[in-house]
Amino acid sequence: MGQFVPMNFEFTFTDPTFHERERWKVEDYIKVYFDDSDFANICNCTNVKYLGEKEKHMNLSTAEIKIFFGIANVLSKIPPN
Repeated sequence: MGQFVPMNFEFTFTDPTFHERERWKVEDYIKVYFDDSDFANICNCTNVKYLGEKEKHMNLSTAEIKIFFGIANVLSKIPPN
């Protein structure tokens, strides 16, 4: 059996939106994947689950869910010891 030699594909890709994204913040990237309705859904589901488990209201807001996502994003950038 002969040695495997993978095919070499020429790939050139020019991203037309690169310059638009140069000054993006974390929030801008998160908005690509999650819109306000997603955060509202996460908030509602969390509140319902908490109510079902603890039999009291958590009163979690969409703003608090967004803050949680931001903190989780920042903490994910810290390298482990």
